[in-house]
This record gives sequence, C-alpha cells and structure tokens, in this order.
Amino acid sequence: MPKIPVYEQQVRLATGSLGPRASSADFEAPGRAMAALGEQVSNLANQFGMAEKEAETERFSNEAKTFANQEFNNFTNTSEATTVPDYQENAKSFAETLRQQKIEPLRDKLTTRQFRTVEAEFNKTVAAKIATGSQKAFTKHQAIRSTQVDQTVEDTMSQMRGLSPNSGLYQGLQKNLDEGFDRWAAQGLSITHNKGSYRRELSASAFEVQLNGASSQQNIDDMRSTLEEERGDMSAQQYAARTTAINAQEKVVDDIEVNAVYDQIVNESEDTFLDLSQMDESNPDSAVSKIRRGDVLELENNAGEMITVDFKAMKPRNRDFLIQKVKARHNSDKSATLSANLNSIDKQVQDMSLADLRSMEGDVTKTNDAGAFLIAPDIKDFNDRQVIKSLINAEITERAKTVIASAVNAERELVAQIDAADGVMTDEMTTVAAQISTNLRNAEQFQAADKFELEIASSSAASAAFKGIEFASVEKQRAVLEEKAKLRNTAQGQRTYELLVAKLGKRNKDIAADFVGYHKTKNPDSELTPSQLIEMQIKMGIAPLDARVTSNAELDAFKAKYDAAETYADKAAEMNTFLNSYGENQNRVMRHLTTTGQVSLAQNVAASDPANVNMKAVLAGNTKEGQDRIKTDVESSDRDAIREEVFTLVKDYTSSIIGGIADDVIGGGVSKGRASHVLEMRDIMLNTAGYIKVLFPDKSTSEVAKLAYDTVIGGKFVFGDINGSSVRIDKDYEALQEPIVDVLSASLKEDRDYLSTSIQYPPVPEARVQGMQLGTAEYDKAVQRFESEFLSDLMREGTWRTTTDNKGFYLVDQTGNVVRKAEGAADGDADPMAAFVTVPIAAAASLALEYQGMKTGTILNKKRNTMKIRKLF
Repeated sequence: MPKIPVYEQQVRLATGSLGPRASSADFEAPGRAMAALGEQVSNLANQFGMAEKEAETERFSNEAKTFANQEFNNFTNTSEATTVPDYQENAKSFAETLRQQKIEPLRDKLTTRQFRTVEAEFNKTVAAKIATGSQKAFTKHQAIRSTQVDQTVEDTMSQMRGLSPNSGLYQGLQKNLDEGFDRWAAQGLSITHNKGSYRRELSASAFEVQLNGASSQQNIDDMRSTLEEERGDMSAQQYAARTTAINAQEKVVDDIEVNAVYDQIVNESEDTFLDLSQMDESNPDSAVSKIRRGDVLELENNAGEMITVDFKAMKPRNRDFLIQKVKARHNSDKSATLSANLNSIDKQVQDMSLADLRSMEGDVTKTNDAGAFLIAPDIKDFNDRQVIKSLINAEITERAKTVIASAVNAERELVAQIDAADGVMTDEMTTVAAQISTNLRNAEQFQAADKFELEIASSSAASAAFKGIEFASVEKQRAVLEEKAKLRNTAQGQRTYELLVAKLGKRNKDIAADFVGYHKTKNPDSELTPSQLIEMQIKMGIAPLDARVTSNAELDAFKAKYDAAETYADKAAEMNTFLNSYGENQNRVMRHLTTTGQVSLAQNVAASDPANVNMKAVLAGNTKEGQDRIKTDVESSDRDAIREEVFTLVKDYTSSIIGGIADDVIGGGVSKGRASHVLEMRDIMLNTAGYIKVLFPDKSTSEVAKLAYDTVIGGKFVFGDINGSSVRIDKDYEALQEPIVDVLSASLKEDRDYLSTSIQYPPVPEARVQGMQLGTAEYDKAVQRFESEFLSDLMREGTWRTTTDNKGFYLVDQTGNVVRKAEGAADGDADPMAAFVTVPIAAAASLALEYQGMKTGTILNKKRNTMKIRKLF
C-alpha cells in the first residue's frame, strides 16, 4: 500500500527536484502557487489594518463621548445660570474648552476619516447634554419665578388681611391678584394659590379676625350678615363650621356681658344681695324681680354712690343667667359666713365643760337689747342658727365618748411609761394622770374616772412588785405573790394581784422563748457569766436542762455564718469555734441550737467529728435534695435491705437510750424526747447509708450500712450488756469496756445491803396499803415487803444508762424510771442529775482498773470484797 507523503515531503516535491517523468505543468505549478499565496497574504494584511483602524476609531469615540458626558454632567450640576440663554452661552464656551482639551490633540494622531468620526460623536454628546441642561435651567428659572410669585401673593394677602373687604384699596389689590393669576397660569408657573384658594383663605382670615374681636351683640350680628353674603363661595361644611363658631362666640359675649353687670351690681353693693328680701321673686320690688323684668335697678355702692343699671337691652336668657349667678353668690356668701361661725364655735367648745356647753346651747336664740344675737350675730337665718345649735348639742352628746376614747389611749401610754419606770411615777406622769381624771369628771364620767385612777394606782404597785421578783428565786416569787394575794379584799389589791400575775405570765412566756435575750433587754449593762446565768434560771424555777447561756440573737448570728460557709469543713469549723467559745457549756448551747431548730441533729452529728470525711455524706444525705437522689438512684430493694441492716446495727445504741425493747414494745419510763432521738438517729443512719450507695453504687448494702453506722455511732462508742439492756461507753474507754461493764453490773448484784441504803424507794402503790392505817405494824410490813420486792427486781432487772453528754451513767429501775438517791440534792441544784444515782465514767474506769486481769471463776469473793471497800456511788 503506497504511503501518503507528509507535509514537508509534499513541499519538497512542490519546490524541489523533479522526477524523470515531470511535465511542463510541473514546472509552472510552483510559480502559480507562490503568486496566489502572495495575493492572499496581501489581502489579509489589508483587512487586518482596516480592522485595527476601526477599533482605534471606536475607542477614541467612546472616550470622547464618556469624557463629554461626565464633564457636562458636572458643569450642569454646578451651573448657576437661571435662564436658558445664559446656560446655553456658558455651555458653548465650556464645550469649546472641552474640544480643545480632548478632541484637538487627536487631529495629528488619527486619520482624517477617524478624526471626523470621533469629532462627530463628541459633538452629538455635547448637543444632547446642552439640550438636557437647557431644560434644567428652564425648570430652575420657573421654580425661582414661582417662588417670587408666591412671595408676592403672600405679601399682598397679608396687606389685604388688615383691610376691610369693602375698601377701595382692598378691591384694587384683589383686581391685581386676579390679573396676575391669569398671567402666571399662561406662563406655566406652579404656584401655591389660585383665584379661588386665595379668596377662601382671605375670607377665613377675615372671619377669624372678626371672631376674635367680637365683644358685642352687634359684632355677632355683623358676622352673621357677612357669612350669608359669602355662603355661595364656601362648602356646606365650612358654612356649618363658621355658624358653630359664631354661636360659641355669642355665648362668650353673653358671658362677658353678664359678668360685667354682675361685677358692677354685686361687688359694688354686697350687702344688697346678702339680704334675703332682695332674693324674693314674689316681691315685685326686689332686685331679682327687677332684673327678671328688664327694669332699671338703682343701687348704692360701698362708697355711698348711686349706681343705675338698665336691663332693657340685655337678652332675657342673659338676665336669667345673671339672676342664677346672683343667687349662687348669695348662697355662697351665706354658707361662708355660716362655715366661719361654725369653725369658730367648734374651737370654742373644745375646752368647755359640759355645764358651759349646756349654757351656750341655751344662748343660741337669745338677743341683746339692740336685737342682735348673743352668739354669731351675723347669722340671721333661722335654719342656719339651728345648725349652730345642732353643733353644740352634738358636742354635748359626743363629749363623753371623746373623753373616754382619749382617756383609754392616754391610759395605755401612761401604763406603759409606768411599767418602763418600774412603777415609779414622775411629776410629768402624775400631771398627765390628774388631767385625764379631771377630763373624765368634767364629762360627768365619774365611774370611768374611778376606774382610771384604780388602774394607774394598781399598775404602779404591780410594776414595783414585779421589778423586785422579775429575776428572783421561786421562793421569793411565791412569797410576794402570797403577800399580794392577802390584799385582794380591796379593789386596788385585787387589781394589783391580777396585773402582777399577768406580768409574771408574760415574763414566763418571754423567758421560755429566750431567757438570755430577755435578761439582756431588761439589764443591758449586766455582765453575768454563763454560770451565773444558769444559777439564776434554776433559782427562778427553770429546769436545769432548759437553762440557757445563749440568746436567740446569738444563735441567729451563728446560724447566718454557718449557712454562709460554703464547704463542709468551713461549716464544721464555724460550729466548733462557736461551741468552743462557751467552754464547758458546749452541750447546753448545742441543746439550745437543736431545740430552737437552728441546727439539725444531722448537723450536730457532723460537728461531733469534723475530721471524719464521711460526715459529708451525713450532711448531704439528710437534706431534701439528698433524699430525692436516694429515691431516684437507689433501687427500692436496696433501700429495703439497707433499712434492715441499719435496724440491726442500731439496736445497741437504741437500748442505751431507751432501755430494753421486747416484741417492739418499749419499756416504761421512756420520754417522748428519748424515743424521738432514737428515731431521728436511725433516720440519719438510713439516709447516710443511702447517700453512700448513691456515691458508690458498687458497694453492697451491708457495706454502706456498716459505714454509715460507724460514721454516726460506731466510731464513737462501744457497748456492753447489763440485765438485757445496752450501756454506751465512749470510744476513749474501749480498752476498759469489759471491766467497766463488770463494775456497773456488780454494783447492782453484789452488795444488796449497800444498794438498799443508797437508793430512795418509790411511793408504795395505794393498792398495796389499801385499808391500812399509816404507822401501824401492818402498814410498815406492807411497805417493807414492797421495798424488798422493788430491791430484788432492781438487782435482777435494773440497768445503767449513759448520760446525754457520754460522761457518766445513771441507774434505771425495772420500770424504766431513774433511781433517786436516798439523800438527794437540794431543789435548785445546778446539776440536773444531782438527786439521782449517777456514776462518772472516770470513777467507773478507775475501779475497773482493779478488776483488769482477774480471771472469771476465781475472783467472785474478791470482787465482792472490793465492791464493799470501794463504793461505785
């Protein structure tokens, strides 16, 4: 298959050596090809050159056109020419400047044909911009002329507003304006007014001037006449509006007329119109009757001159209005005179006795020799004088009520002052009391006066007596009360006793709420020590356990700081600082905190061992938020299991508080407070265990229960059993736990004789000695049998309980009651347990040391002998 030669081969064939068979045409072909190619190249070059010239011409044309457009825009916008000729003349000059600046420099750069094309585009653009600018200049000129015309119209209208429409000058100015409006319309000026609008505005202005200047009925009538003449040139709404304005101005004119006449006749002759006869229209000669008829009225003014007023020209309705004003003035002056007299009389009667008031009431209708009334002579009307009489009678009626009410308030204040002064009445108090008593007697309230005097005397005596026993011993209080009771056979004695009892009752309520605060209020300068405060309270009959050394205010201040502490450690530190400041009275202060609700039992527990990190769970678990988390995060079955575990663990602690429990029945002698404490402690452990479970869900229910128990109780105490009940021993004595329990148990069981003589037996039940005579052998034997049985039961069933401060033990009998000593402490002893069989833990520990190391079964006799030599209590 033959190959097709490539381009280079073809060219060589066309221009190179010929083959042996080449014809003459082969010699001519290259020449013709070269000639055709040259012509083609020449045509292409010519076409390309023409295209470049056209592009260059278009570019210069666009530049010229854009330049002319922008420059003429700026020229037109800044031109100050206000007429078309001025603008066009300036524009031609500006166009020539632009031509020299932009077009002429192109003449040597472009061909003649190109230059003409560019110049033509420039001229066309300039012509269009000059036409547009001329239109703007015309518009500007028209606006200026319109403004000038508006000013001319306004100036002319302003001049016409001050002229009468009927004057020649007004008519001439109006004609000039009318002709002007025709010219201006033909010139195409846009102005504010036209023939109709300027006439309406002038009419409105003239009406307003007339309206404001109308001060007589003639002016009103003239306005109505003008309105009717111009009615055809206004709308119905304008006509109605002007009619309404004229009517309103007519009323103003009427008021002016009436007030002018009123001022003339009333203010110039006041006495005339204070006379009732001049107000009587049934009398044809009265002033009011003459005004009504339109007659002439003659009056003498205050200067003695005669005034004549003719009412014929006044419209009837204006005369009627004047009469109403005159009557109103008469009533007003009459009321003012009566009011002034009533005020004066009211002030007079305030300091008058009942006798003087009754005398005054009789003088109201009496006159002197000249015929003038003795009281309020300027009040001549019978009804008004009856009003004065009613005022005096009302004062007589209300005097007793007023005096009694005033006396009650004054008595309350005076009694308060007497109390504050501890019954001592100052001279000022005595004066006040005398004044109150006098006022009551002047009001003929003799019984109330006697009662008041009795109350003051009794209050003084009761306050003085109360001051003497307010902080006294029970014995002294009793003695004073008994002494006052003996005097109850008199009214003052009875009332004094009642007031004293009431004061003591209030005091008891106040000191029960806050003894220390009450004492500080009554004795602000007192500096009693806590021991002195306790001693005072016990002597006053307050139970030793309830005696306080802190005021509620001090507790509130502590609570504020405690609540403000952000962390558990800060709260614990705040509580310890507060409690430590009271030294040995810490437990008493804590009791006050808990009984008043300032600190919860959980917070109390947490404060007892602040270094224990688990106390955080105690605090958190015993809040509402913590308990909500327990219910949400701990399964019900786990909560039940924790409850069972805690109930088992807490049995020893429960027994150490309330004694033995059999079949869920609590033994006798257990107070409500102790039972509540056990339940609260149990709940604290339950909540603590539940919260630990929330924090550590992987721990078992037994683990969290044991951890909660150890945190709240187990970490602080060990327990021992005595006759089936637990005794609680502080952890500090754990090494002596067994010997202490042994000693306490032996003290009950090993020395019957000593126990018999050391205790105080309870009263013999009535059933055991019923029918027996006191002091007989039969009675004595019954008592001995009862005491022997009680002693045996005590040895077999009695127990020891730990004191609340964990510093000792007290003996509890088989009924659950605390055993009293054979010779107990005197009443009022500061130690609440002094009258009972108690043993300090230190004493029990000391004796327990001697037992330590003895072996069971070989020491019984030695124990008994030791107990006989060294007594535990």
